Amino acid sequence: MTGKFRGVGRWLWLSLVILCGTGLSLRAQLQPTFGNFSVGRGEVLKHSDNQNNYTDLGTISYQSFTLDAGLEASSVFTWADAFDNPKTGLTFLGSRFSDPSIDYVLGLLVFISKEYALFNSPVFWYYHVGYGLTYTGNTFNQETNYSNETVSTRVNASTNLRTGLGIRFAENWRLRLGGSLLHSSNVGVRKPNFGINQYELMLGLGYQFRADKPPLEPKESTLPEQEFLLMGHIGPRQVAYEDPYLAVYDIDVEYNRMINRVIRLGLGMTLMEDGIAYEHKKYLEPVEGEVYESLGFFEALTFGTHLNLELAFNRLSLVGQVGYYWKHPHRDIRQEPNLPVDYSEYMDYHNEHYIYNRIGYRYRHKSGLVISLIGKTQLFKIQYTSLGLGYSF
Repeated sequence: MTGKFRGVGRWLWLSLVILCGTGLSLRAQLQPTFGNFSVGRGEVLKHSDNQNNYTDLGTISYQSFTLDAGLEASSVFTWADAFDNPKTGLTFLGSRFSDPSIDYVLGLLVFISKEYALFNSPVFWYYHVGYGLTYTGNTFNQETNYSNETVSTRVNASTNLRTGLGIRFAENWRLRLGGSLLHSSNVGVRKPNFGINQYELMLGLGYQFRADKPPLEPKESTLPEQEFLLMGHIGPRQVAYEDPYLAVYDIDVEYNRMINRVIRLGLGMTLMEDGIAYEHKKYLEPVEGEVYESLGFFEALTFGTHLNLELAFNRLSLVGQVGYYWKHPHRDIRQEPNLPVDYSEYMDYHNEHYIYNRIGYRYRHKSGLVISLIGKTQLFKIQYTSLGLGYSF
């Protein structure tokens, strides 16, 4: 694929991996249980790589709607009771922006939600967590749409968090008032990728189609209580807009243990090459009279250790990691006597405290093979997404 559809095609493949993996672990009966319709409004910030040179880039106002459809899930959701048996379903959402640099956003997300009655009254507190894909009407283009560098791909990954208060009335009706955050970005597939953060106040009306069923019976996990895991990842990374795509990779070794039926905790170490050699060559210019020496293979490698936390949905799990670089090329580069100010500032922005994070999915096949889709960040700033293959001992 070429042109503007290149990013869309890449995301379609990643979506198929996620959906196929989910389908192997979860089943849902497509029977509606409730519906919620909400409206809201808010503002988002414009972004630019040169934002430090401007005091105010301005904001973009928008109006939005969400339509939540609850779906009855089968007892294969063995994790449900650990989260107090939340409701599950699909969300269709849309936003219309006042500035053509974004234009509109449409999305489809899966969610879990739960209501808790306050003091045995009709008033309740609720939470709502959703994840899925959104489609943006307009994206950054250096020639035709350069005033806002928020997103550069039409298809993006999105996370939706909501909380607030509601009241039940007329038996099956609910009125809700709460806050919502919707974050949309392409997880580093293409630069620029500041992302769209939609903070808003929402008013919603809901209807309960069917009575809540009794809590699901917990089922024991078929996975081993502990494991040694060997993983390798590879993926594309674009350091900055118009830069070539680099092949980045890592090798991980982990020890993990099930704390209970749904939480897996462990420690790991990783050796990675994430584009440091290219960054060094691009941003560190030799002074007059000196000859540039690129980083060697071993000089460009980083080594770190991390804490691994997983929420297990049978064989599919949601992964979160926080780690620290014990070996990083930038530590040696900082000692160079003629370090340019621009490169020093660049390192401060991308490698502050030498903390890295990863979040994504893992699927453990009964044969021991493990497949993963992981996004790697630097102090919570997304860098790239990679596909992994490994084995669990």
